[in-house]
Amino acid sequence: MVASWGNDNYFCMLGEGSVKKLKPVICELCELLTKTVEEEEATILALPPPVRKAYQRLITGAMCIAGLIDPMPGYCGSSPADVTLITTYKGSEIFESTLKILVTHKNAPFWGSQYDEFLKTATTATLSAPFLKRHLSALALMPGSHDGPSPEAIKAAIKDLPDLRQGLRQGATAQMETLLLTALVNSGRLMMLQADLSQGSDSVNMVMNGLGLFMNKDGVLDLCRELSAWRGKMSANMSAHDFGNYMKDAINSQTASKQQYNTNNKNDKYNINNKNNINIDVAQQP
Repeated sequence: MVASWGNDNYFCMLGEGSVKKLKPVICELCELLTKTVEEEEATILALPPPVRKAYQRLITGAMCIAGLIDPMPGYCGSSPADVTLITTYKGSEIFESTLKILVTHKNAPFWGSQYDEFLKTATTATLSAPFLKRHLSALALMPGSHDGPSPEAIKAAIKDLPDLRQGLRQGATAQMETLLLTALVNSGRLMMLQADLSQGSDSVNMVMNGLGLFMNKDGVLDLCRELSAWRGKMSANMSAHDFGNYMKDAINSQTASKQQYNTNNKNDKYNINNKNNINIDVAQQP
């Protein structure tokens, strides 16, 4: 079974001359194998031990390829352990040995660079994977929903993206960046459609700061210029809006303090009267 999967055509597909062109096909094969094993887990567990072992060997090989060919941490369920099992293999099985030579050979530019990047970021990728997954979930548009991600989700993604870019392999944050940029562009466009300022300066600054992470993307610089011009035009309204919020909070705070003062004053009067009554009662006792 292992030989039927890991045949000459399979290894030729992974070769330096064709791997870049066939990367989508290779990824699809990895995903298909992973999905099949997950869906048929009960059936596979019921198979004889030698067959189960063969499945495990195929899965490990596929996870090694998935972990190297795609920079996304945990892609297709892969882990650093899957890559290490193949790259440090010392056995005599042809399938594992061939894969090891293929992905670690010094004269293999594609796999060599992928493996080098993997080694440099393996620890960081393991630690960052949960954060990246959480951001992807928070930024993704829910099926059937027309609402974008929350301002809190956008703000958190803006904060973490620079560190994720620096600590992960190139391209690992591509999906997150696409979702974040879409959210920022939509937010910026909606802001400029407002006849008056319904949001404070913090929201405008957040969008501008976020767009600053994508200045190399087409159209972002133009959008920043439009937003900057709009912000200048609306600055008076913005100041009035922020000042209005400040005054509203101040009035509410003053009202609450006054109510508390009246309550305390009333209680003090009650205590005084009660104390006088007690003194009178005591005085009148024989």
